[in-house]
Amino acid sequence: MKNRAALFRSLAAVLLLFGINIQTVQADVKAPKKEIIKISEQGVKPAVLNLEGADGSVFFYNTSGDQFMSFSIPWGDRRAHCATLNLKLDEDKVLRSAKAIRPGDFVLTCFPEPGRYEYQAQVGQNKFKGTIIVKAYESEKPNKRNEKSSKGNS
Repeated sequence: MKNRAALFRSLAAVLLLFGINIQTVQADVKAPKKEIIKISEQGVKPAVLNLEGADGSVFFYNTSGDQFMSFSIPWGDRRAHCATLNLKLDEDKVLRSAKAIRPGDFVLTCFPEPGRYEYQAQVGQNKFKGTIIVKAYESEKPNKRNEKSSKGNS
């Protein structure tokens, strides 16, 4: 433990040499959000989910009494890096359940990039659509002042 503390102090000292305050760095780091969408014979709740901050994750939870669920979301050219084993990214760039999701079970995926994600779920014979809107944290958005000054210098 003494070695860890010494290593941390050394790292903090090096960062300070470069003008980086370790306390500021820690304050700016935000944990990814985790949300739940409940899917049953009656529909999806919420039908539209706003997820703040890229790299958040969503659990798609089958809350039906006795119906199996299937799930798909067109992924396009976005990068995919986090999903439960029951989700597969197919050649057609659709992330979908590889097998039926039992009542009381779920699938999970991360949303690494801001944007609008439209998904489809089927519970028994009922088909539903929903939307996830991933918004960047303010610290993840491009700095408008820097964009203007770099355009003015060219």
